[in-house]
Amino acid sequence: REYVKEKKDVQNLIKQFQVWFRDVLLYKATNDDSYLIYGSDLNSIREMTSIPYSGIEGIFKELEDANAKISSNVNAEQVLSVLLIKIKEYMK
Repeated sequence: REYVKEKKDVQNLIKQFQVWFRDVLLYKATNDDSYLIYGSDLNSIREMTSIPYSGIEGIFKELEDANAKISSNVNAEQVLSVLLIKIKEYMK
């Protein structure tokens, strides 16, 4: 809840998720950590490479959808709650 203070804060959090999952996708595709932005999270990124490509694509779509909802003034806390649930589903 502390992240849900302003619309910009939520949008920044979503952008951070996008960059992190970009790193997951990049590492999954290349097995090279030299271009990772979150290289310090390499162990976590390696664990996430078990997500199929279709799951990563789905996560990116959910992140875009969540960002659009925030821009449309949908309740940020609810958007984040639903987003996290959907990301968790893709990670199964």
